Amino acid sequence: PMMVGLKLGYGCLERCSYDSYLRAMKIFSEMVNDDAESLGPLIGMVEAICKFCERTQDNLPPQVAAWVNAGDLRQAFEARTDDYWRLWAVRGYVQLVAEEFDKAQIAFDEALRLNRTRTEGYAPYVDFLFLTGRYDDGLALAYRYLNSHLEAGTGHVRFAMFMLAARRFDAAKDAIAWALSVDRGNSGAHEVSALLGLLKGDAGLVAHHMRILK
Repeated sequence: PMMVGLKLGYGCLERCSYDSYLRAMKIFSEMVNDDAESLGPLIGMVEAICKFCERTQDNLPPQVAAWVNAGDLRQAFEARTDDYWRLWAVRGYVQLVAEEFDKAQIAFDEALRLNRTRTEGYAPYVDFLFLTGRYDDGLALAYRYLNSHLEAGTGHVRFAMFMLAARRFDAAKDAIAWALSVDRGNSGAHEVSALLGLLKGDAGLVAHHMRILK
């Protein structure tokens, strides 16, 4: 049951839509309530909350805000000392969402020490490289992530982000189109599409995708 629940929860997170994030929250929260000591569901809960906080920290869904404000989840997460690369990678993700990049670097460095291959394949670490301006390193990992996630929109969205940074707008547009063909509700794809419109000076494109995000 534990592995099935984790697979279902992470499958929801991969879909990158508001409703799928809520489903992931429900799955992980039920698992945490059943077994507060298990690390897998705890990490899943923190990652699901980060997904919401990446998009808005002022208007969180009530069930997400309840977990954030209670503090119990944060305390349980921070108390863990496991030598497990993903625990440290998720700590980096939390700091990334909080825009505390120096702290994120420390956590990601520890994750890299524990398992470089898996950490370099962890999507928020790729995002971290993008947001801290390390485009060459990030692009190489974005290619790798894309090739290992060809059937998921997330890989194409991250690849599109790096294509925007390189001002390769046609390549970014193609990647976004593929992501949306997999899931029309992929919020990340719509966000990158709006950014593409902004960079190209296409107000109509920006408005179209912002309406969808609302």
